[in-house]
Amino acid sequence: MKIYYITKKFLKNGISSDSKNDSNGYDKIDYWIEDLQLTKVDENILLDPNIWLNDQHLESAMQILYVEKLQSLRYEKQTYTIIGKKCTSIKKCFQHIIINNDHWILIKIHMSTPNLHYIIYNSHMSMTKKLPNNTIQLLCKLINVNNLLYTYANVMQQIDNSSCDAFTIAYAIDIAFGFDFEKSQYVFIEMQTHLQNSINNIYIFPFPKMTYIY
Repeated sequence: MKIYYITKKFLKNGISSDSKNDSNGYDKIDYWIEDLQLTKVDENILLDPNIWLNDQHLESAMQILYVEKLQSLRYEKQTYTIIGKKCTSIKKCFQHIIINNDHWILIKIHMSTPNLHYIIYNSHMSMTKKLPNNTIQLLCKLINVNNLLYTYANVMQQIDNSSCDAFTIAYAIDIAFGFDFEKSQYVFIEMQTHLQNSINNIYIFPFPKMTYIY
């Protein structure tokens, strides 16, 4: 089970709506990038700035980033963390969480002694100044604790109501590449195109910025 399981705007990853029957009568999926389980529907969603991304887009971007950067930094894969499983071995990982069914945030799990600490990267603080109780309960269950210790990172805020998904990926990439994400100012109008190119090339690199931090 993924920690995030509700797709934004309830858009599914397109497999059922983008299938064709093969000669044996079985559904044949029309893939865009088969290795990432992305379909043509996923590609069309990514090309349309007016449609929110789904969990498959976020998962694909993070899978590529994991291979490129996170694995060498000793991060654990976010999508293989099992709810209810003993997670005392977690040292560092990223998780995407959807709250109120319509807003993605990025959470970095960082092991400190003796507590497990969450750092939250939220591109729309005016919308979600406090984590909902059901989200807190989910995170507590994930790591088998009763109380949750978390802080908010100071990050660039989105200027619309629909780009939180791209921002959460941008935050994770900056952290992985060692950039000062608190000073990063992304070129907003280029974010969707940049993400599409990154996934299409199966190579993740930092989002374009007005302020570059090296």
